[in-house]
Amino acid sequence: MPHLSSQRITPETPSAPETDSKRPLLNSSLGYTLLQPLVWLTVLSAAFIAPVPAQNDFSARFEEIKKSATDEQLYRFLYDLPKGGDLHNHQDGAVWPEWWYQVATDPVKTHGDAFYTRTKILDSKNSPIMYYNTIPKWRYDRLPEASKAEYEPLANLDAPTKAKWLASLWLGDPGDGREKFFEQIWPRIFGMLNSPYVTIELLVENMKRFGAEGVRYIETQNLVFGLGAPTEFHDKDGNAISVDQMADLYRERLRQPDAIAAGVTVRFQAVVLRFTPTAEQGVEDAYAFVDRHRDLWVGINMAGREDNEKGYPGRFLSVYRKMMGKYPAISLSIHAGESDEPNHHVRDTLFLGAQRIGHGSTSFPILRPWKPCARTRTWLR
Repeated sequence: MPHLSSQRITPETPSAPETDSKRPLLNSSLGYTLLQPLVWLTVLSAAFIAPVPAQNDFSARFEEIKKSATDEQLYRFLYDLPKGGDLHNHQDGAVWPEWWYQVATDPVKTHGDAFYTRTKILDSKNSPIMYYNTIPKWRYDRLPEASKAEYEPLANLDAPTKAKWLASLWLGDPGDGREKFFEQIWPRIFGMLNSPYVTIELLVENMKRFGAEGVRYIETQNLVFGLGAPTEFHDKDGNAISVDQMADLYRERLRQPDAIAAGVTVRFQAVVLRFTPTAEQGVEDAYAFVDRHRDLWVGINMAGREDNEKGYPGRFLSVYRKMMGKYPAISLSIHAGESDEPNHHVRDTLFLGAQRIGHGSTSFPILRPWKPCARTRTWLR
């Protein structure tokens, strides 16, 4: 997890970069990793494009632009260039905090749902012991009166409290890293991302921003399996919405004019949370779901803290072999190589049949995993 500066470019309009060339242009805690696959996809695409005739060769002009352009001109030039796509995207993790607030406080976009966030801790027995844990109104209504006193309507936050709420979803302070990301940020947004309309609206917001940057394809990860049952979504009254109903809601929203106008094609990967006791059943459920919805879902991913050894790759060898024999041609894109110390997770994940490896950071100082990657044409993203 890279350390991210608290300085950032607003997502509303592209801004010129800081004069310090070492400062990252994008540093949202939930969106930082988007740049890497986009850059690699652009590089890889360029590597395989056939040479153009000499009279159409832009390389000399491009070199001139790089040498003579100001930082702002170069940034805007690169921003406007067409880009292939983002192949490693966590749908609910690739959202700016401001977008969460904007969508979750708009009753039109939430279909009448409302949210409350914890601004006081009056009783340390109320778990999790954490400020700005945000929940839907139907959950708030079921809290004891004493617990309700700790929460405020998200839409009614005063300016200082709203600023703290937004800051709680960023990584930017010294020492921020994996613990805050997994154990604080995700629990804070969980109550919002389980609203079907919030999570789908945020996808469309991302499509519009990606389209403005020239991105033409997003393959994002959503719908979590392996929790004993697929992640349940709920409407504003707390009624459960199944993953198959969610698939229909995605189809309906992606047919709307503003989604089409974004100019971005979207496909999905179902996600299995790897370290849960029921993760093997999650693999089977994810395969069955993708098989039922092949028009939009193109593969399966596995995610979750890799430093939790209960999700080690070898655990899933038999279930993947079983599923590959049952369901034809469902692609696998699996996280591996994200832990602090070198290990064999990338190699072992290739043995599961993965065609893409998410992150694969520990592959770089270790040469051996590159051989099976090259032999199997596996992408490291």
